[in-house]
Amino acid sequence: MKRTDSKPHQKPSWVTQAPRRLGSRSMGQGFALVECLVYIAVVMTIVGIGLSLYLKLLSFHRDLERNATDITRSIKAGEVWRADIRSAVGPVSYTHLTLPTIYSV
Repeated sequence: MKRTDSKPHQKPSWVTQAPRRLGSRSMGQGFALVECLVYIAVVMTIVGIGLSLYLKLLSFHRDLERNATDITRSIKAGEVWRADIRSAVGPVSYTHLTLPTIYSV
């Protein structure tokens, strides 16, 4: 059987093309293992930084909440003290018989 086209027989592309470098890929080919490991390392670094920032923020929140609770307690204690002072009527007297002087209203 004779060939009908006028082109001479061509060699397959894998014979004529030079070998490609590691890491260069064309469309449709998968990732190299080294590339996957690099991507995993980058993602884990970002996740680690985010986690450390989250834990630091959680610590700041806990400290702020503790400070707010202390401020609330001191304000309530001040209000109780003011109520005691306002409710006191009568002259101030003191007892000098004991070592600490006792003042009473």
